[in-house]
Amino acid sequence: MIAIVRKALSITALMILSLSVNGQVKRDKIIGQYIYNFASNISWPNDNSSAIRLILLSSDLEVIKEIKSVLKNQKIKGKTIDLTVMAKPQKSITQAHLIFIAKDKLAYYLEIFDQIEGRPILLVSDSYKNKNYVMLNLYDTENETLKFEINKHNILNQNLALSDELLLMGGSEIDVAKIYYKSQRSLRNMEKEINRFNNKLESLSIEITKSNSRVEQQKAVIDSQKVIQARQALKIVTDRQLFEQQLQRIVMMRDSLKASDQELEKQQREILASKQVLEQQLTNIDEINKQILLKNKELKEQGTIIGEQEKRMQLSYVIISLIILLIFITLLAYRQKRKQHQELNIQKLKVDTINEELTEKNEELNASLEEIKRMQQEMIQNEKMASLGLLTAGIAHEINNPINFVYAGINSLLRDFKDIEPIIKKVSEIKIDDDNVGEKLRQVEALKKELEFDEAFNAIPHIINDIQLGADRTAEIVKGLRNFSQTDQKTRMPVLIHDGLDTALLLLKSKYKNHITIEKKYGKDIPVIDGFEGKLNQVFINILSNAVDAIETKGTIKITTKAEPNMVTISVKDDGCGMDQAVIDKIFDPFFTTKPVGQGTGLGLSISYGIIQEHGGTIEVRSEKEEGTEFIIKLPHSTKHPMS
Repeated sequence: MIAIVRKALSITALMILSLSVNGQVKRDKIIGQYIYNFASNISWPNDNSSAIRLILLSSDLEVIKEIKSVLKNQKIKGKTIDLTVMAKPQKSITQAHLIFIAKDKLAYYLEIFDQIEGRPILLVSDSYKNKNYVMLNLYDTENETLKFEINKHNILNQNLALSDELLLMGGSEIDVAKIYYKSQRSLRNMEKEINRFNNKLESLSIEITKSNSRVEQQKAVIDSQKVIQARQALKIVTDRQLFEQQLQRIVMMRDSLKASDQELEKQQREILASKQVLEQQLTNIDEINKQILLKNKELKEQGTIIGEQEKRMQLSYVIISLIILLIFITLLAYRQKRKQHQELNIQKLKVDTINEELTEKNEELNASLEEIKRMQQEMIQNEKMASLGLLTAGIAHEINNPINFVYAGINSLLRDFKDIEPIIKKVSEIKIDDDNVGEKLRQVEALKKELEFDEAFNAIPHIINDIQLGADRTAEIVKGLRNFSQTDQKTRMPVLIHDGLDTALLLLKSKYKNHITIEKKYGKDIPVIDGFEGKLNQVFINILSNAVDAIETKGTIKITTKAEPNMVTISVKDDGCGMDQAVIDKIFDPFFTTKPVGQGTGLGLSISYGIIQEHGGTIEVRSEKEEGTEFIIKLPHSTKHPMS
């Protein structure tokens, strides 16, 4: 009798509490009291346990606190209460007597329902909408009173005995027939949906057939591109051979020109020495001529007194001999001078010939340099197109994903529009001056419930947002492709380093997205670079592509940017296979590659080195075998533009 009175008092107190959810008593405390009374009015078959095991599934600290305070020091049927709090379902839930699922964990309801089905476990939920699966479900009425509803069928299915006193606590039984009718109606709607889906499937089959045809066409295009790539690769090999021949010719011409310069310098020294000797000889001849004039004057004076100076005849003979000797010496000097003059003319002709040869060689050298510059530009463009060809399949896949997203969104949008189209037509037929406007509005409301108008209408903005996301993603990929493949401008323009790195990552995403993690540590206030955007993007593509190729399975690529007083530093570091010193010494040489034949031209890093030098910067590599590789690029930043 005392137990019955206690139960009556407990029920009365619970009814009073349920009527004041919004008053002095907290809702969570009432839930705790409900849980206690539910456990007190359920009988578990063959239960020999010493305690009643209750599991509270919630992360709401207030709910946990209030329920614990209610159940503290309480006993059910003379047994203590063992309360366990979980944030997510665990294996031990199958050992419980009662499980309460709070509002914040209703997403786990069906999972737990399936896991405990047929076991003697009572499931209590807070505001669960699907009446088919509830056992004891708490809910708030319109006047803010906390009530509960009972699905006896599900409780009996758990082999639990239910006390009739539960209904006295303010509970109501769920109309199973109504649920069955609703499920049958839902089943009919599903059949309609299945028919509509089958029709859609047929149209999709047609679309798939068309898509397969387009795929075949694309395969044909790809095959033709492969042929073009093979031709380009062959042309690159031919150009490389021509380039090597040109280099050999330039080296030979340089050696020949150097030898000619040495010979010319030697001849110029000889000409200068001959000129000095000739000037000295001319001076000597002038002295000799003066002496001859003096001697002639003496001979004339001596001729007048020759008769008187017979005693001096012997001396005259000597003088005449000297004069003859002087004349002979003069003739020899004249002949020597004439010979030197002829040699000087011959050397002058040689110098003129050498100058003509040097002029011709300079013209050939200039022409060769222009040809080399043209070939370099052509190789840069060929390398860019080769990289673009390798990226084509991945980029096509990357574009196909958001396009499929857009296509799926459009199909969902069309389906939802067809669902609400009858309602829109019905509303458009209503006139303000109609006598039965109220009746038509009720028909519209009934039609809205039948066609689930609110669900379809509320889904449309989300679908449009998904389509927008897919379109934006496609636009980003196309923009990155355009930035990489564009023809470089003739003058330097402001370049944002972070945009170029992001563009390169976007185009390479298909190569690394499944096995490589990208860590970006971009510095703040990175200055703008004055340069050629297309060429710098090509450098970033080459460096990042090599980093991706160096990682065979799982790995990480770290990209770091930092602003320094006069430079911007860009670091690309991978944890791939690394390189030894012998490879590092040749890494920037033209046509050097460690990749298999057909997978690399050996020009990527050489061209990148030239582009960085063209921008007044530096590029260096640090690497150890099996320890990864780091490329460090330094570029002078602009003082004319703001920070990026």
